[in-house]
Amino acid sequence: MEPDGSLKLTPLKLQELAQALQHHVTIDDRKCKKTRKYFYDCFVGSDAVDVLMGFNIFQTRYQALQVGRLLQTKLELFECINSPKVYQLEDDKRLFYEFKNSAAAGAAAGGIGGLDSKHTEALMLHLDEKMRTFQRGVRLKDRSLRLTTYKNCFVGKEAVDLMMRYKMGITRQECVEIGRLLQKRYNLFVPMTGDHEFEDEYVF
Repeated sequence: MEPDGSLKLTPLKLQELAQALQHHVTIDDRKCKKTRKYFYDCFVGSDAVDVLMGFNIFQTRYQALQVGRLLQTKLELFECINSPKVYQLEDDKRLFYEFKNSAAAGAAAGGIGGLDSKHTEALMLHLDEKMRTFQRGVRLKDRSLRLTTYKNCFVGKEAVDLMMRYKMGITRQECVEIGRLLQKRYNLFVPMTGDHEFEDEYVF
């Protein structure tokens, strides 16, 4: 930390933050309320600041925002796609951004198969403890869908809510990735409504 409160970041540290942001921020298709246009494979400005704050190296959101702008300009990491008047990262949920490297964006959006080994290792930390927390906290009961009753099951979206509440991941997408690790490593649960992976949706 510099005397004026700013962070001194080496080029290597900036690269590490860029990679971490790509892995952790949620990539999704979004609709702009103002123009009613759809934008695909993008992230929200305020979500990017949330992710950077989650790394616990910034004291304020403004400081995280300034570093996000460094990533944008020095590394040409991303650009705003739903407002031609915006040239830099803003802590705003109405602004959408797209990674310029589509392959990196795809890795951020993908499941476990799309992650590099270092990121998977990070998710594996304390996995036994996460598994026990998941088992204790998830809400099991009989549920109905399309005239069919499924016994003693849980909802994927509610499980992700639980994981976020216990800070098992920084973002909902990361919690989904951890849930898939639990599913594969421990055979902890199986899908009740079709053949699908663990999802942040109303599926059992």
